[in-house]
Amino acid sequence: MIALMRIDNRLIHGQVALLWTKHLQANRIIVANDTIVKNEVQVAALKMACPAIAKCSVLSVEDSIKVLNDPRAERLRIFIVVNNPTDARRIVEAVPSVPLVNISNYGHLGDDLKERIKITDASDHPKPHPAGVPPGCQRLAGGRGLLHRHLHL
Repeated sequence: MIALMRIDNRLIHGQVALLWTKHLQANRIIVANDTIVKNEVQVAALKMACPAIAKCSVLSVEDSIKVLNDPRAERLRIFIVVNNPTDARRIVEAVPSVPLVNISNYGHLGDDLKERIKITDASDHPKPHPAGVPPGCQRLAGGRGLLHRHLHL
């Protein structure tokens, strides 16, 4: 069972390892990212940062989708961590059982405030649609549309 997906450009760090994993009672953390999975040093560092109560898997987004859609995943409490909304959206669109997306530390910072990318803009929220997605936390940056399940800021 998927407990939560989190967008956090720091991936596994103290708050994720100590607070979120315990709060969610997760026994599996899946870090989904196509670039990081190719870097042995980053994979090793993420696995070292994983708390003892959970097993850590660092997978490509496609492999993560396969694992999450496997019926055997229902026996686990899975906490998915991605570092960008594009990967989150790919997973949400391919995995119907993602219950919630938590947006945390994410944003590309440039030298100019105009270059910063926002996840949401309070003035641009539509009314809730029939799937019950709450207002105030629906749009992805750049007007890329809605994630089809809940986003929790």
